[in-house]
Amino acid sequence: MLHIHSSRPAIFGSAVVTLMALVLTLSGASPAPSLDKPVSQALQALVPPGAQRSLVPAYFYPSEADVSGINWWPRMCIEERGGSIAIMNPGDGPGAAFDQNYKDAIDLCHGQDWRVIGYVKSGWGARSEKQVREDIAKYRSWYPSLDGIFVDEMENNPGSLAWGCWDVPLIGCLNVPTNAKDYYSSVYEKVKDWGADKQVVGNPGNASEQGPWQLDTPAADIVSVIERGAVVPSSEESYREWVQPQWVYEAGYAKIAHMVYNVVPPESIPATLQLTRERNAGWVYVTDKDNSWRTLPTIW
Repeated sequence: MLHIHSSRPAIFGSAVVTLMALVLTLSGASPAPSLDKPVSQALQALVPPGAQRSLVPAYFYPSEADVSGINWWPRMCIEERGGSIAIMNPGDGPGAAFDQNYKDAIDLCHGQDWRVIGYVKSGWGARSEKQVREDIAKYRSWYPSLDGIFVDEMENNPGSLAWGCWDVPLIGCLNVPTNAKDYYSSVYEKVKDWGADKQVVGNPGNASEQGPWQLDTPAADIVSVIERGAVVPSSEESYREWVQPQWVYEAGYAKIAHMVYNVVPPESIPATLQLTRERNAGWVYVTDKDNSWRTLPTIW
């Protein structure tokens, strides 16, 4: 899952940019490639070169800079081609109050043809829908030009218990038990009430074994089906070893996102990006850093 961070977002650099590009319009599908071959023997990618775009967990404050003094947000949005998405996370959600620095960052990225969406955590459905709605309402009030919502910790089992809302006239939302499918469908509708063009990106951190229900319900417009390290402890499965279900290959690649961290050395990022294309990921973030998402990749 995308972990909490008290302020901030960011994105990728020009050398990798051509490999990171993501598709906004096409949604074709192809037969799944064999994943037992090394990256150097990669088959033709499902996602054409130049069709990917970045989905950047920009969990750094807009005024923060790298060691060379370059501000992360301008570096992210200006050096990377347009059409990508930055996820802002003022405080494990919208934060305690409006922040002009975030408003300026949104405007800057919009000027570079970027989209910016706000982070909300759902706790696998254990966090009440009422709380999630309140976060969405704050983003809508404080940053009305945002392009949508990033729903983190999205449950993968549609029948799992979740805490939904029962809307009572003159009272409002009452917490009631429901299932994950209805919970996330309701959250999705709240975002679309804000604007039909607002995007919902869901992050379960792994692909559901129940098929593409998050896309079909719909509960999300884009699903991040994997958040995994390229280098992990021996007891864990790395991104390269991971085998995704068939439905991910069959979904339109504009609906699929992959987030890969600990790609070391950073010179191996292009090969990892090639693998994301073979796996039908139209939206990607590949970094040599860890998954605290507090900085851009070295190669950006």
